Amino acid sequence: MANDSYGSAKVGMKTVELRGFTGTVSGVSKSSYTQTHVDHQNRTSSTSTTNYTEFRLNAPDGSLQQLEVESKYARVNDGDVATAFWGNVGGKDRNYYLAVYNHKLGELGIIPSERNRLAGPVGHAFLIIVAVFAGVFGVFGVLGGSFAGMIGVGIAGGVWWIIKQRRKTLLDLVDSGVAQVKSGGRKAPQPMHTGAAIQT
Repeated sequence: MANDSYGSAKVGMKTVELRGFTGTVSGVSKSSYTQTHVDHQNRTSSTSTTNYTEFRLNAPDGSLQQLEVESKYARVNDGDVATAFWGNVGGKDRNYYLAVYNHKLGELGIIPSERNRLAGPVGHAFLIIVAVFAGVFGVFGVLGGSFAGMIGVGIAGGVWWIIKQRRKTLLDLVDSGVAQVKSGGRKAPQPMHTGAAIQT
């Protein structure tokens, strides 16, 4: 993927450049994936279904991008104009989309999995688990008058703050990109009038 640049930001130890592609939506199709969870006795314990939307973004110069995104993060219809954003780190484009902005609806969908990968830090999921345990044991320690408990609470708070700040920096960058698109900083194509109804 390559195309327009919407600025960059320092996220932790790395610089993330926000790139995007704007085009008219076509070829919208829906699909779903159902995952069944089986317990140790080979009994179905739960099922979960994820819905996806696949569509193309067609730019005025004839270039296009093909996307498949979880439907709840990309509410689009044929004829809408949308911008897909992704990150570029170390001069290399990421192979996953970070956000989709629908110009017609004014809706921005942030894709959590890519947000978490870009914002980090490395092993952030493990760090969150550590922070939860440190916080729980720390609270009990504080209630018991333990100095170690205070340290645990401090560690938990520090981890949460770092992760929150990294994500905020990244999302501020996306918001800046959306503002550029809305203000005409990147010229968007005119939407096609297909008569397609907006889903609500």
